[in-house]
Amino acid sequence: MLTHSLIKAARNLLGWRQEDLAAKSGISVPAINKLERGITSPRQFTLETIQQTFEREGLEFIEGPGLRLTDNIFNIKTLSGSTAPIRLWGDIIETLKPSKSKDLMLSGLDESQWIPYKEEIDKKLKEYKKLNISWRALIKHGDTNFAPAADIKENYRWISKELFTQIPHYIYKDKLALVSLASPIRIIIIQHKLIAESYRAQFEQNWKNGEIPRNNS
Repeated sequence: MLTHSLIKAARNLLGWRQEDLAAKSGISVPAINKLERGITSPRQFTLETIQQTFEREGLEFIEGPGLRLTDNIFNIKTLSGSTAPIRLWGDIIETLKPSKSKDLMLSGLDESQWIPYKEEIDKKLKEYKKLNISWRALIKHGDTNFAPAADIKENYRWISKELFTQIPHYIYKDKLALVSLASPIRIIIIQHKLIAESYRAQFEQNWKNGEIPRNNS
């Protein structure tokens, strides 16, 4: 049974304010305030909604009663429209900025398709450097549309056309972002440790077998 003290404890464990819990659960701040003070009898649906909100963030409610953090976080977020890439790059920075591991992996991306975002890409690459975020990209064999100021040997590997045709994606920390550049642009961000690790292992194998690009310009 989810009690008012458990709700407050779970919120504090995640470092959330009541406003954060309200935004993520869809339950109003006054309702959450009353729940935590134990001055109302909530509906079962309300308790289940709050519990599911916490569980999506990796909290597990155990006998006792008590709670603990787990690695089993599973969140899905969809970004759409022309600003979707910009919001994705912002999420990458916010996710990796406090992380010990600051590795970003890109696969199946054609730099020529990102020309409309050139200024934003230049800006983000500078932020990556400032925050010590390292990035690597798998690109189609023969592609020489390299990002400005990139170290070709360090940042790129050519892969075969067959491998390149997989869905374009980003891998960072425990997240996988799948990109569709069809109109409207849609990006699905999946937060799940095992899924990210699976794609990361695949990336590393392709990187190992890839070819260092040659800049013919």
